[in-house]
Amino acid sequence: MSIETLLKVMFEGSVNNDVDVLLGSFDELKRTCTIADLPASVSAMQSEQSVFWLRELLSGPITELGGCDCLPVLFNALSKGEIEGHDNDLFCSNLRDMARADPIACWEKLESMTAVPDFKHLEMARWLLGYCTAMALPIQKANVTLKPCL
Repeated sequence: MSIETLLKVMFEGSVNNDVDVLLGSFDELKRTCTIADLPASVSAMQSEQSVFWLRELLSGPITELGGCDCLPVLFNALSKGEIEGHDNDLFCSNLRDMARADPIACWEKLESMTAVPDFKHLEMARWLLGYCTAMALPIQKANVTLKPCL
């Protein structure tokens, strides 16, 4: 199935509360999703029609394939889940894994994001920065200097 078809099936499964359909199509998406599919996945996450389950599941492939470059989209989706009252546990786990995998790149992206006046996700950025800092300390000891971004 194409990424567009898988996303459509996932969306229908999430709207209809059909967990088997949702998770079955997500398993296939995880196995087949490539960097070329990132724009479609990001678009599905950003859709006004996306629901919590879709955003939560898509956070995995998006963090893995798009990494820190997708932080603005990911923070917006995470915020939407919080506003709706969800715990976003899988979403947060995927963000932590991304930060741990490349703490320097994540730090630098957070630095540029928080430099924008009226940045609306400062609390999320501080939270994620904690994971970058923990992973970056050994790197700092190897003469790589990180400027505080917050």
